[in-house]
Amino acid sequence: MWYIGAIVAAWLTFGTLHIHSNWAWRAPSLVQAFPSILQLIFVWVVDESPRFLVSKGKSEQALQVLAKAHANGNTEDPVVKLEMQEIHDTLRMEQEFESQSWLELFRTKGNRHRMIICISAGFFSQWSGNGLVSYYLFQILKQIGYTSSSTQDVINGALTIFNAIVAITMCFFVDKVGRRPLFLVSTAGMLCAYIAWTIAASQYVKTGANGAAQAVLAFIFVYYCKHDEPLL
Repeated sequence: MWYIGAIVAAWLTFGTLHIHSNWAWRAPSLVQAFPSILQLIFVWVVDESPRFLVSKGKSEQALQVLAKAHANGNTEDPVVKLEMQEIHDTLRMEQEFESQSWLELFRTKGNRHRMIICISAGFFSQWSGNGLVSYYLFQILKQIGYTSSSTQDVINGALTIFNAIVAITMCFFVDKVGRRPLFLVSTAGMLCAYIAWTIAASQYVKTGANGAAQAVLAFIFVYYCKHDEPLL
């Protein structure tokens, strides 16, 4: 759903680009603030987390919240009872784990393996290169000759629509293909896209050829196609 918001943001800024006043930036800012303002207003009428209530010894109140949300108020519903039992079991397990040392994360081979996976997955998800096009897309477009603000906004808007289509489409392949194959294919694809992108960018710097600039733009889309695959 992140890309749905990105589509609104991208095309809203394209629409306000031609407003010759401070409302060119005020309007997008107000629209961006609107969901957060709604949350601040209505968070006070939202029921408290059942897990939090159970942790504070308010099991009966937690049961009422679960029944209201999942069983039309029926506290005897099997799903509600199962959820309550899972909450109790999870809290009990967490209390048991809290008494253990952090060294347990490294004490056994299996734990060390899991820690390596957790750390590396977090590290590579942040160092996959998406920050370059997320934060510096307009600078990249300027460097390859797309200097018009209108053209840059159109490219940005098209990219958000493309990303949403890829991310939504891949939802239907996660269970069929598996997360691991998607992650590996995606990582390899991003690497190849970046290599081709770098070559095309260097050719544009050397020759100024329009074809090289178009190749850079194409590989930005290819990169994001591979980047969005494992997000699910």
